[in-house]
Amino acid sequence: AIKRSAPARPSTVTPGLFCCAQYSLDAQWYRAKVLKMSGKHLTSVLFVDYGNTEDVKTSAIYTLPKEYTNFPCQAVHCYLPDILPPKGALQWPPHCGEKLEGLCLSGCVLRVKGSALPNGGIP
Repeated sequence: AIKRSAPARPSTVTPGLFCCAQYSLDAQWYRAKVLKMSGKHLTSVLFVDYGNTEDVKTSAIYTLPKEYTNFPCQAVHCYLPDILPPKGALQWPPHCGEKLEGLCLSGCVLRVKGSALPNGGIP
């Protein structure tokens, strides 16, 4: 979580803005990137160190302190190519994601193929 002492609001909140946003479940502040405006007072953000997205109140978005912009984002977008959900399903059932997470957390070795992200690692 980010500790802030003198919050500053950005002059404009637009898609692509690297910022500090408040996460609703713990009311803490985290590095985020604005994805889109979701309504008059809501903004969709990606929490760049965790990979989750959330619609937050636009009033809960602040300028990110400079010292938090110098290190790469910790969440990495991954996918399994050519692997589809079960026949007839549009998405994977929750238990499949839980199984994959369990394999990853148990030390299962995954081969990663890819390259660095542009813009200093900001997804």
